[in-house]
Amino acid sequence: MCVFFGSYYRDVGTRLFYGEEWCETPGSGALYQGTTSCVDSLSCVDGVDWEQPDAGVVRELCFMHTCEPASFPLRGLLKCRSFYCGNQCWSEQGRQYDSPECQMCVAQSCTTEQTACTSATCAAN
Repeated sequence: MCVFFGSYYRDVGTRLFYGEEWCETPGSGALYQGTTSCVDSLSCVDGVDWEQPDAGVVRELCFMHTCEPASFPLRGLLKCRSFYCGNQCWSEQGRQYDSPECQMCVAQSCTTEQTACTSATCAAN
């Protein structure tokens, strides 16, 4: 795995917008080079067993296997779901992505992101 860190200097002494600092603005972030579609990568991420000690590595591999056209749609849907549907998709029992409440919230709040993910397939080279 490769990690890139950078720094910046602003002569006025102010920081960039938080999302820009952390590559969280639309169209920023990693472009993966795998072969897995957005829907399949989402299924992989959602299927991680967090009771296992290597869960973080398994989750990261889900991202690494994502193909380039699915990279931004996957991140967009995950961010939308987390931001708008956190209460519906999480409970004291853990992640509840298959629950009717979560599915309804995502369908209502993340329509654009869900459509983009569904459409983001990997073209054959």
